[in-house]
Amino acid sequence: MAALRPNSARPASTGPGDMLTSASWPPGELVYLALCGISADRGPVGCLKVQQALSQAGIDVSEATATRLLRSTDLKGLTEPIGNKGRVLTKEGQVYLEGLEQARAMAGRQTDLMRAIQIETLEDLLQSLNARRGVEAEAARLAAVRATDAEVAEIEKSIRKHISLARSGKDVAQANREIHILIAEAARSRVLEAVIKLLFEYNTDPQIQAVGLETQRASHAINPEDHLAILDAIRARQPGKAEEAMKMHIDRLIRVVTSSTAGEGNVHIKGTAETVVRKSAAPTVGDEDGRKSR
Repeated sequence: MAALRPNSARPASTGPGDMLTSASWPPGELVYLALCGISADRGPVGCLKVQQALSQAGIDVSEATATRLLRSTDLKGLTEPIGNKGRVLTKEGQVYLEGLEQARAMAGRQTDLMRAIQIETLEDLLQSLNARRGVEAEAARLAAVRATDAEVAEIEKSIRKHISLARSGKDVAQANREIHILIAEAARSRVLEAVIKLLFEYNTDPQIQAVGLETQRASHAINPEDHLAILDAIRARQPGKAEEAMKMHIDRLIRVVTSSTAGEGNVHIKGTAETVVRKSAAPTVGDEDGRKSR
């Protein structure tokens, strides 16, 4: 039995308990809720009951609107009138409703995924780096086995560009993304490639990037040559070394963020760059040069 579940993209109401008119909702959403209302009942369902079901979902429709909606589902072959008793779902309607349920469930999982990878706090940044450690190490390992010579050349070109930008003090965020995505593509794994691109491309907020970059700069932890060790292992077709080099590279970032954001993990990342820089730049007792070892 299908449950009445308004779409997460439901239009915003003006206040608690406010009803929304049918014009505020996508037509497909009205059809879905109407079919749910019919499916939820064992016998034929009349127009009034569908109207009530829509009302329970927060949609204010007139009886005339509900009647027109049901006539449209009749014309589409999704519902069938049973005399004056009301309507039932046809076999096509049942299949259609099941398809809508599956699509909505998939959309819900995608929304959950987007929410999970959204970086808003410093703790989120750490979790993202930990996730990247696993998938990118595997991508580097596979790239050492599967990358073509042309792909290796492209990775090297991107790394040289990244090193040049870093040494001149310019923004390296885009160049860094390019390196990791090229390695992911060379791994020939659709799943790994999709996950890595998602982690990189979904969080492009300048302030998020600034926190990561400035933290590394302030703690003297930027080492663009890290990528060269990964490149050397891929080019030498040494998957184990490529995997380890990628882990070491991301471990460096994790250590930097962990040590420089102590006590700040739940703080919203926007507006925290100065705090991160200040904390990461503070000298650590016991280091010969007054800086934390990375």
